[in-house]
Amino acid sequence: MKACFLGTNFEKMIEKKLLILCVIAGFFQSAYGENLDINIYKRESDTIYNTIRVSGMGGTGTVFPANFETLLFNSAGLSGKIQNREEPIFMGISVDSFFRPEYIVPIFSGITKSDNPVGTILINAKELITSSGVGASVGFGFGFMPEKTTLGFGVHGGISVFLNGKPFPLGTEGYIKMSVNFPLAYGWNVFSSEKNRLDLGVNFHPEIAVIKGLNGSDIDALSGGTTTVGKLISDAVDNPYYSFPFDFGAIYSFLGKPYRGAEIRIAFNGKNFLGNYFGPGNKIVPLKKEIILNLGTGLYLPFEIFTVKSSCLLSAEFYDINQIFIGYSDFWKSLRLGAEINVGNVVFLRGGLNSGYPSIGAEVRFLGFGVGFSWETIEKGLYIGDNPLSVLRLAVEIY
Repeated sequence: MKACFLGTNFEKMIEKKLLILCVIAGFFQSAYGENLDINIYKRESDTIYNTIRVSGMGGTGTVFPANFETLLFNSAGLSGKIQNREEPIFMGISVDSFFRPEYIVPIFSGITKSDNPVGTILINAKELITSSGVGASVGFGFGFMPEKTTLGFGVHGGISVFLNGKPFPLGTEGYIKMSVNFPLAYGWNVFSSEKNRLDLGVNFHPEIAVIKGLNGSDIDALSGGTTTVGKLISDAVDNPYYSFPFDFGAIYSFLGKPYRGAEIRIAFNGKNFLGNYFGPGNKIVPLKKEIILNLGTGLYLPFEIFTVKSSCLLSAEFYDINQIFIGYSDFWKSLRLGAEINVGNVVFLRGGLNSGYPSIGAEVRFLGFGVGFSWETIEKGLYIGDNPLSVLRLAVEIY
């Protein structure tokens, strides 16, 4: 039975939006396959929405989470005094993709004369759908972290399309996912002195997700015009997934001066406790959110450039360290390194390494607005070099 709110106009609107994303997916390669094998689910380690700051710094968000990142990576940062709470309100929109300009002409070839433009695009994209995958994501985030409190709440989510498989379409596996998360986080200071402080945090972030798995028969049906993107997604809306996970975080700081000057941090974050999916969708295709444990350390160093107050961040983190212990990952694949130069809280230059793959980023903030980009490569396979996926993330943010 169809969901009562799905009318004809709604389905047409959804189909148009998904058609745009499928067009994008034909010539955009995205890092946000989210490790999702819709038939044999392994892990889901990333949300659709991410920040250009963390992705530009090699994926390091555990040690120095800033602003909205306290609701994504480590809620203990809500209680911190340095590099965490510059602005109480955050809004952001990001588009995640790897642009391949050489694909523009062949991907659109013949669609103006076709009665089935989606099918034509998929047929044209045949050579692009490989084991590495192609896709695109559009994400959004809003957070409110009231001043003089250690509380934060907000909403983030988006829509993601991903296809991989070889040969295409028989070996295709992929998905269309829409999700919304509602984080509610609290940080508190356990103790503090002139040289040390310990902050803890907890983050409760319910999620509602609609996930439609795509396989070879779906691609054949889309190519042949016997089904539509709107029909596929409307069927999935009737079977949503729900989860109610908790995250826990801790940051221990060694302070050069009381809450000012240089700072060394050791940080920990555990994600997705009690976070398994349930609901109608999970009865049809069971999916699982596994616990992720992250550990890191970093250095914050303030300085001045011609009297302009600036700072440098250096961080090193081990992501998903529990996978090392059970043999699904190794030391180098888990290692993430990041750096950021902040010039007057206006110009930000970033770089890092994620599983040995380089990342870069830059951002300019002015009059409460931020515009920037990040470029990173994430290893989605079992070992380095197995299945690297690159992403160009463009973002506009309001502080």
